[in-house]
Amino acid sequence: MKNLNINRLFWTLFLSVFAIISLSSCRDDSSDDSKAGPPVIEKITGSLDGEGKPVDLTPITQAQANNTVIIHGSGFKTLQHVYFNGTESAFNPNFVTDNVIVVNINESTPYANASNKLKLVTAFGEVVYDFTVAPPSPEISSYNSINAQAGETFKIYGKYFLNPEVKVGTATATIVSSTLTEIVATMPANANDKYVSVTTISGTSTAAQAVGSALYDDEIQGDAGHWTWSGTPIITDFTDDTFQGKKAMKILIHLDSDTPLLCHEALSLAFALAAFEHEIVLYIGRAMFEQLIHDPHGKLANMVAAFELYDIPKAWLSPIDWQDFEIWQANKAPLSALPNWVNQLRLAPTTLPIFDTTFYL
Repeated sequence: MKNLNINRLFWTLFLSVFAIISLSSCRDDSSDDSKAGPPVIEKITGSLDGEGKPVDLTPITQAQANNTVIIHGSGFKTLQHVYFNGTESAFNPNFVTDNVIVVNINESTPYANASNKLKLVTAFGEVVYDFTVAPPSPEISSYNSINAQAGETFKIYGKYFLNPEVKVGTATATIVSSTLTEIVATMPANANDKYVSVTTISGTSTAAQAVGSALYDDEIQGDAGHWTWSGTPIITDFTDDTFQGKKAMKILIHLDSDTPLLCHEALSLAFALAAFEHEIVLYIGRAMFEQLIHDPHGKLANMVAAFELYDIPKAWLSPIDWQDFEIWQANKAPLSALPNWVNQLRLAPTTLPIFDTTFYL
């Protein structure tokens, strides 16, 4: 169930329930209090479903905190306290009869290492009843290594991992350890291209990335270490704006190749890294700049025009190349004749910012 406030539908349900039980309630209320005994719980039902619609009175054994439940039984007229897992939930006496209690489970009720008990206290005694306060549905924020091989351990990050079950596709992964926010599991065989999921009593969450699909996942993966690259070693301590895993890269790619294939490869890598929220800046050298102005509507030019789609900032040009670029644009007048990619270039700053890594091509 989703967390829901009491709304108009609930009142409709409550009044209906209240009318049904009022006759028997009145009969019980007329009895002498001296004959009363400890309360008795017969069942617990929900009030609204996930869409805010009234539910039937089918008994339930669990509910999430901050949800409203209806407790059925007898001896509730002198109700004093309601506890879920030892945490008191406030109730409105107007929503209590001798046979029904309508109560919202305290939002702060614990669900991990809890007693899974409901306790009612009245003027004539108390009763304890088995009932589970469930966590919200699990949420996977990321896992790594995405490219883990069969038998290797990988970590799943997220929330609400209470007594989890992990699957990769349909295969069950052995859990090595788990907390509410992190699971360590062993990757089963034949996992590539399958998706990791975590299931608890509250539902299932599936990761967005398939196993084996990472280009970078807290470290360079697969072909990202291509021989055409050279530069300083990768530094993986950049933790801002991570999309997958725990770390990200802050990289300057200095692209000065006169080979179109290598330029395409470099831009493809930049797009892939940017898609995973790594901070990428491109410095276009003379050789690539000349390719752009000689073929302003070619494949390379179209890739430069796509920078904005990947949230890649405008690429830098050296002062000399920028001067030639402005002359080239002036000769292309009117402005409507200029291709879209011209808006994706800018003059490089005099002093370059500090990057974790610079690649030269």
